[in-house]
Parts: sequence; C-alpha cells; structure tokens
Amino acid sequence: MFMSLNSLMRWWGQRDDESGDGEGDRPPRAIEDVLVTPEIAPQEPWLTSVERAGIPRTLTYPSTTLARLLDQTADRFGDAPAVAYQNVRWTYAELLARVNRVAAGLATLGVRKGDHVLMTLPNCPEFVSCFFAIQKLGAVVVNAGPLIGSDDLHELIKLARPRVAIGLDLQAGVLTRAARECGVEHFVWTSLQSYQTLIKRVGYRFKLWHSKDSKRHAEGNGDGKPHATKGKVHASSHGHAHKAQHVALHDLTARCAARPPTVAPDPGDVAVLQPTGGTTGTLKLAELTHRSLLANCTQVATWMNVRIGQERFLSVLPMFHVYGLNLCLVAAVYSAGTMVLMTRYETHSALDLIRREGVTIFPLVPAICDALSNLLEEEGGATDGRPLLPTMRLCISGAAPLPPASGERFMRLTGSDAIEGYGLTEASPVTHAGLPGDPRPATIGLPMPDTRVRVIDPETGDDVRPGETGE
Repeated sequence: MFMSLNSLMRWWGQRDDESGDGEGDRPPRAIEDVLVTPEIAPQEPWLTSVERAGIPRTLTYPSTTLARLLDQTADRFGDAPAVAYQNVRWTYAELLARVNRVAAGLATLGVRKGDHVLMTLPNCPEFVSCFFAIQKLGAVVVNAGPLIGSDDLHELIKLARPRVAIGLDLQAGVLTRAARECGVEHFVWTSLQSYQTLIKRVGYRFKLWHSKDSKRHAEGNGDGKPHATKGKVHASSHGHAHKAQHVALHDLTARCAARPPTVAPDPGDVAVLQPTGGTTGTLKLAELTHRSLLANCTQVATWMNVRIGQERFLSVLPMFHVYGLNLCLVAAVYSAGTMVLMTRYETHSALDLIRREGVTIFPLVPAICDALSNLLEEEGGATDGRPLLPTMRLCISGAAPLPPASGERFMRLTGSDAIEGYGLTEASPVTHAGLPGDPRPATIGLPMPDTRVRVIDPETGDDVRPGETGE
C-alpha cells in the first residue's frame, strides 16, 4: 500500500528486547473555519455504492493545523486516555502539557517556524510528544526510520538540511556519523530504558555500552535518561566549523513550563517532509501540509465511521512512515481515541494488548493478519462460533495485497472487518479502501470521498471501459 512489505517487516521483525463521552458517530467539525471541496461529478460509477454504505460523496474538511487539532481534542477530552505504552498512561491534558514543554525546550535550541527537525524515533510516547511539539513551533518534521542505513540517512539529511535531530540513544553513533558535514546544530537524545523490564533494561544498557559512539553521546544513567554531552566539531556544508550540541530530551524539558508557544502556522504550510522512493527508487522528500494530512485523516475517519472519544487504536505500524503516521497518530487524535503504542510487532504481545486494552481499530499489513490468525487457531479457535476479539471492529490492511483466504480467515476468527486499502505517500496517503461490511477481497476498494480516479490504457493513456483491464 504505502511501503514495501520487506521494509515494514525489517522493522517489526526485531525482538522487543532490541530496542470520552461518545458524541455521535461522525467526527466533529473543527473549531476554525472549514474548507469545503467541490463535489465530484455525479456520473462517477462508484458513488452509488459509497452512498449506500452511508459515506457522503463529499466532505467538509478542517482548515486548521495539526497543533491546533491537539489543542481542540485536549480542550474537549482532557481526561480521556491518549497514550498507553508499557507502564505509561497519558490523558490528553497530560499529553498536551508534555507537548508544550517539548516545544518550549526546542525553542531554546533556536527552532523557529519553517525550520526542519529530523526525527529518527520508533513508536513510543516521545515520538508523539516530539511530533506535535515541532508542529506547535511551525517547524517541519523530517521523518526517518531508526533502522535506516547510515548512507541513506546521510543522503536524507543532505536533502532536508535539518537544524535539529531527535534520535534514540541506541542509534546515536549512526545518526551522528550520518550527519557529519550537514550542518546539524543540535542532537536531542531520548531513551527507552525506563519502559523496559529489569532484564530487558540490562540488555539495553549492554547495547549502549557496546556502542562506543552511543556511550559517548547518550550514555544512560540509572533511570534510563541520557546525559547531555558536548559534541565534536564538525564542518558544515558551507565549510565553516561549528559545534553540534548534544542534550537529553529529559534535561531539555525539565525546567520548561507547559505553556503553548505563540507561533501560528498556516494550514497550507508544510508539516512533514516524508521520504519516499516513488516508482524510481531514488530518495525524494514529499511535502505534506497540515491541510493535506488533516483532509486525508477526515476521509479515513469518515470511512471507518469512528466514534468520537471511544476508539482505541493499536498503533504498531511505524509512525515514521506516512501510513502509520496518519492512521495510528493523526486519526487517533482527530477522533479523541487512545493510541495503544507498540515499538515493534510481536504476535503474542499484540494479541495481549488487543484483549487487555480493548482495541477497536487496528491498521495492519497482511503478514499480521496471518500471524494473528495462526495464533488464534493455536489457542483453539472459536469453538462456539463467537468472535475471539469482540472489541475489535475494524482492521484496514495495506502495504501488500491481502489474499482473500487470509482476509476471510481473519474475519471469521476475530469477528472484525478486514478491509484492504491503497494509497501513496504524496496523497497523505490513503486514496482507496474497501467498504466496511463489504470488503470485496482481492480489490483495492473504492475511492475516498472527493477523490477522482481514472483507469487508463497504459499504452494510449485513454480511459478503458468498465470491465476492461487498465491502470
């Protein structure tokens, strides 16, 4: 769908030790003015099916920003659970306070409106707080996976020219090497140590010790928080020497007040620079604006019929990729839902979280469908015909085709719809999805509201007729 399956599973395949009140069925309108998109021509053949499913052909979209979206959700649902991760539970009020502190800390490093800030974090509470803090300052998130290779990371940094890089202490060596001669002024380090069990924490600290660069730049103390250290002198892209400063995120925010910054980004401003290979394989950065991300979030939330303040998203898809970013992070905040975060996918842990947290929406990939189905069958399957995961009502699958047999088995065992979706990074990202209740296996589904589609003969560029094969 949005990313090669090999790339996704490279991340998920790592071991864990490596590292409301229900105000209606439809999303509420934003507080600010709204942008209404033109209606699609009524002759489009798929509109009858979409409207029969109760999905409008055209929507009203928020004309706001990602930072303001969080403000609105926290204002209305401050006591609702926002983040669940290991032993951490944040309400939306607590999340907003942390976001404002991180924004204040980044502002002390000189981050201003329009600046680029690189993030190389896995799914964790710090990803959520740092992402929205950067948006609060009107700056731009440059997304990069924490397991990206050093050469690719170097090329990404050369393209994006970030002033600040936020990374995991375990990747300190790779990140600092990749940023040489690229003008990064500040490195902000965070750690997952404090979330680990005692045994895993020992392994975590061993990895920090094993990496000399990690030990030098972000060695953990006893509570899992990295020390701030001075960096080496690096040459900038203009030939001038500068000192890159290193600081722990905890230290950066310890004395900052939870007051919102006074920056007011425009909805049309770029919010994220998202790496993509496109069809050529050459690294590019797609410019995703606040408006485009929120428009797609509105489409997906309407399609999924989210229940405001009631949904619990299993956020295992990596949020450094646009698929996970919009469906697991932005859509959750948009709907005042709970983000149940997983740093890496592991089937037994995922099944335990679904049951313990009462997960209702699960964006996933086909390999996860098969793995969960296998485990449920190993447990004995459904002996009385009742679904084994009664709270989960919807899964949307992407990244690769979902085999019909896999989807049917998953739905039979779990009781959840498993609809297939399609999209691309530049579209922020979803363009098509199957209809809930009518998944139609082996298809990419129907276009989102306000989405125009042509199916053409790739040789001539002419539209093909219904029933003919095209692209």
